[in-house]
Amino acid sequence: MALLCWDLYSGISSELLLRLQDGWSCPQCTFINEPTRPGCEACCADRPSDYEVPVGYLPSEAEQTRLDRERALEQVAVRIYVSQKNVHLFIFQITLSKINRF
Repeated sequence: MALLCWDLYSGISSELLLRLQDGWSCPQCTFINEPTRPGCEACCADRPSDYEVPVGYLPSEAEQTRLDRERALEQVAVRIYVSQKNVHLFIFQITLSKINRF
């Protein structure tokens, strides 16, 4: 069996082989996910809480695109949260000022 595995991987560069070994195995479906993925790509289960992205890991171009999109969406969500918080504060202040007039 080991020979078969070696034969299978003998034509692959060591860099690609290391890349194939990166990632975390889903505890529910055993799918090997990209290291930076927060949940399983196959079944949506959460990434194990004790998993750490390997030091020096460089994401693929597709993975980096996903990470950039996630960061952009997070920034939009924060802006929406802050603006809603400000609106609620403004409404509270108006309500309070009306109450104080009585």
